[in-house]
Amino acid sequence: MKKERTEEKMKETGYSAMLIANYIVKQSIKKGFSLSDIKLQQLLYLTQVLYLNFHDRKLFGDKIEKFCTGPVVLEVFHTFDNSRTIQLKCTREEVVVTDFGDSFQTSIVPYDKHRIQKKDRQFIKSVLAG
Repeated sequence: MKKERTEEKMKETGYSAMLIANYIVKQSIKKGFSLSDIKLQQLLYLTQVLYLNFHDRKLFGDKIEKFCTGPVVLEVFHTFDNSRTIQLKCTREEVVVTDFGDSFQTSIVPYDKHRIQKKDRQFIKSVLAG
Protein backbone atom coordinates (compact mmCIF):
# COMPACT_ATOMS: atom_id res chain seq x y z
CA MET A 1 0.00 0.00 0.00
CA LYS A 2 1.40 3.37 -1.03
CA LYS A 3 2.09 5.79 1.81
CA GLU A 4 0.12 8.98 1.66
CA ARG A 5 2.38 12.00 2.01
CA THR A 6 1.13 15.29 3.35
CA GLU A 7 2.91 18.62 3.74
CA GLU A 8 2.97 17.97 7.48
CA LYS A 9 4.90 14.72 6.99
CA MET A 10 7.34 16.27 4.50
CA LYS A 11 9.11 18.56 6.95
CA GLU A 12 12.55 19.70 5.92
CA THR A 13 15.67 18.81 7.85
CA GLY A 14 16.75 22.42 8.01
CA TYR A 15 19.56 22.13 5.47
CA SER A 16 19.91 24.50 2.58
CA ALA A 17 20.36 23.17 -0.95
CA MET A 18 23.61 25.14 -1.08
CA LEU A 19 25.02 23.23 1.90
CA ILE A 20 24.08 19.88 0.34
CA ALA A 21 25.48 20.98 -3.05
CA ASN A 22 28.77 21.94 -1.41
CA TYR A 23 28.92 18.54 0.27
CA ILE A 24 28.33 16.81 -3.09
CA VAL A 25 31.08 18.93 -4.69
CA LYS A 26 33.50 18.16 -1.85
CA GLN A 27 32.79 14.41 -2.07
CA SER A 28 33.26 14.46 -5.84
CA ILE A 29 36.62 16.21 -5.48
CA LYS A 30 37.66 13.73 -2.79
CA LYS A 31 36.73 10.76 -5.01
CA GLY A 32 38.22 12.29 -8.16
CA PHE A 33 34.90 12.46 -10.03
CA SER A 34 34.37 15.02 -12.79
CA LEU A 35 31.40 17.22 -11.90
CA SER A 36 29.83 20.00 -14.00
CA ASP A 37 27.14 22.35 -12.69
CA ILE A 38 24.49 20.40 -14.64
CA LYS A 39 25.64 17.10 -13.11
CA LEU A 40 25.59 18.77 -9.68
CA GLN A 41 21.96 19.79 -10.21
CA GLN A 42 21.05 16.25 -11.26
CA LEU A 43 22.73 14.76 -8.19
CA LEU A 44 21.08 17.34 -5.94
CA TYR A 45 17.68 16.41 -7.37
CA LEU A 46 18.34 12.67 -7.09
CA THR A 47 19.49 13.04 -3.49
CA GLN A 48 16.36 15.03 -2.62
CA VAL A 49 14.02 12.49 -4.26
CA LEU A 50 15.67 9.47 -2.65
CA TYR A 51 15.83 11.15 0.76
CA LEU A 52 12.15 12.02 0.54
CA ASN A 53 11.34 8.44 -0.48
CA PHE A 54 13.31 6.85 2.39
CA HIS A 55 12.64 9.38 5.17
CA ASP A 56 9.24 10.93 4.29
CA ARG A 57 10.73 14.41 4.53
CA LYS A 58 12.78 16.70 2.35
CA LEU A 59 16.54 16.93 2.74
CA PHE A 60 16.41 20.66 1.97
CA GLY A 61 13.63 23.20 1.68
CA ASP A 62 14.73 25.06 -1.45
CA LYS A 63 12.38 24.84 -4.40
CA ILE A 64 13.45 22.76 -7.39
CA GLU A 65 12.62 24.45 -10.70
CA LYS A 66 12.08 22.84 -14.10
CA PHE A 67 14.67 23.99 -16.67
CA CYS A 68 15.42 22.76 -20.19
CA THR A 69 18.61 21.17 -18.81
CA GLY A 70 16.67 19.36 -16.07
CA PRO A 71 15.81 20.07 -12.43
CA VAL A 72 17.50 23.16 -10.97
CA VAL A 73 17.76 24.82 -7.56
CA LEU A 74 18.14 28.48 -8.53
CA GLU A 75 20.50 29.56 -5.73
CA VAL A 76 22.85 26.67 -6.51
CA PHE A 77 22.51 27.30 -10.25
CA HIS A 78 23.45 30.97 -9.94
CA THR A 79 26.31 30.25 -7.53
CA PHE A 80 27.96 27.58 -9.69
CA ASP A 81 26.74 28.95 -13.06
CA ASN A 82 30.16 30.13 -14.24
CA SER A 83 31.41 26.54 -14.12
CA ARG A 84 29.02 25.24 -16.80
CA THR A 85 31.58 23.42 -18.94
CA ILE A 86 34.45 22.88 -16.53
CA GLN A 87 34.92 20.60 -13.58
CA LEU A 88 33.86 22.07 -10.26
CA LYS A 89 36.97 22.19 -8.09
CA CYS A 90 35.88 24.03 -4.96
CA THR A 91 32.95 24.71 -2.70
CA ARG A 92 31.28 28.12 -2.53
CA GLU A 93 30.38 30.24 0.46
CA GLU A 94 26.71 30.43 1.30
CA VAL A 95 24.89 33.73 1.71
CA VAL A 96 22.36 33.46 4.50
CA VAL A 97 19.60 36.07 4.81
CA THR A 98 17.85 36.38 8.17
CA ASP A 99 14.50 38.17 8.01
CA PHE A 100 13.51 40.10 11.14
CA GLY A 101 10.20 41.33 9.70
CA ASP A 102 11.02 45.03 9.44
CA SER A 103 14.69 44.47 8.57
CA PHE A 104 17.04 41.73 7.46
CA GLN A 105 20.65 40.72 7.92
CA THR A 106 22.93 38.92 5.49
CA SER A 107 25.94 36.88 6.43
CA ILE A 108 28.47 34.77 4.56
CA VAL A 109 28.74 31.22 5.85
CA PRO A 110 31.75 29.14 4.77
CA TYR A 111 31.16 25.49 3.93
CA ASP A 112 31.43 23.09 6.90
CA LYS A 113 30.41 19.45 6.44
CA HIS A 114 29.67 19.19 10.17
CA ARG A 115 26.55 21.31 9.66
CA ILE A 116 25.11 18.12 8.13
CA GLN A 117 24.34 15.28 10.53
CA LYS A 118 26.56 12.24 10.12
CA LYS A 119 23.65 9.95 9.14
CA ASP A 120 22.63 12.38 6.40
CA ARG A 121 26.23 12.67 5.14
CA GLN A 122 26.32 8.87 4.94
CA PHE A 123 23.03 8.85 3.01
CA ILE A 124 24.39 11.37 0.49
CA LYS A 125 27.59 9.34 0.10
CA SER A 126 25.50 6.23 -0.65
CA VAL A 127 23.60 8.12 -3.36
CA LEU A 128 26.85 9.32 -4.91
CA ALA A 129 28.27 5.79 -4.80
CA GLY A 130 25.37 4.64 -6.95
